[in-house]
Amino acid sequence: MAHREAGQPPASRQVPLIWTLQSDAAPIVYVNQVMSQFHEDGFVVSFGQVMPPALMGTPEQVAQQAARIDFVESRTVARIALTARGMEEMVRLLSTNLDAFQKQKGGQ
Repeated sequence: MAHREAGQPPASRQVPLIWTLQSDAAPIVYVNQVMSQFHEDGFVVSFGQVMPPALMGTPEQVAQQAARIDFVESRTVARIALTARGMEEMVRLLSTNLDAFQKQKGGQ
């Protein structure tokens, strides 16, 4: 056992991180909109859902209803904050995962 003097921090060591994915702890939510903002301390990534408005009737009625729509709202379902290092890791992870997905699906 290594000797250390009083007041000295223990030598650092790496300990593996094990993910426990519990389906009830963090539900899977469908998102079709993502927005990223940065500030002095890092990033905020917001995830949202946009549902198209229900337009009904004849083609002329649908066109009239569509003409009256000023905007479509994205409902925010989650926001996460990341340091710059965390954002770099997330971008790398998503890129690697997307590459693997596209290779499996034949480049779709």
